Amino acid sequence: MSPLERYRIGIFEGTEKHPAVGVQSRIQDPKDRTRLQLDFTPFEERTVQRYGVEIEKIFYYHDVLRRWINAPDPDSPKLKRLFRFRRFYAHLNSVWFYDPDLDDYFEIPTRDSTFPDMSIWDLKQIRCEARAAGIPDSQVDEE
Repeated sequence: MSPLERYRIGIFEGTEKHPAVGVQSRIQDPKDRTRLQLDFTPFEERTVQRYGVEIEKIFYYHDVLRRWINAPDPDSPKLKRLFRFRRFYAHLNSVWFYDPDLDDYFEIPTRDSTFPDMSIWDLKQIRCEARAAGIPDSQVDEE
C-alpha cells in the first residue's frame, strides 16, 4: 500500500481497528495563534527579582511577576527558580512570561514606559556605536 493510500485511509476512511481522524481545524482564536507563535519563539531563563527581570540590560516588570519574586526552585530550595521569558526580536519593549502554575503567557512591558520600541538589531547597533565612541558597555543600558 502506498503512503498516499495509507494517508487517505487514516484521515478520511479509517479501518475497523482505527477510525479516521479527519482533517484538523485551523487555529481560529487569536489567543491560540499567539500561544502557538510563543511556543516556538526563543526563550531566556531568568529568576524574578524585586525589580522584575533583566534581559540585555533592559528591565521588565509587571504585577504578574510579584508572586514569583525570589521563588525557590522546587527541586533545589536553596536555589532561586528559573522562569522562561520569550521575546520577539523585532520588539524589545516587552517580553512574554510563562507562568507554570497557570500554564499561560503574560506580556511584561519594560519598567521604563518611555523605552522606544526597537529590535534586537537596533540595540546591537547602538551598543556598537557607543563602543566606537569610547563609551564602556557598563554605561549602555535602557536609558
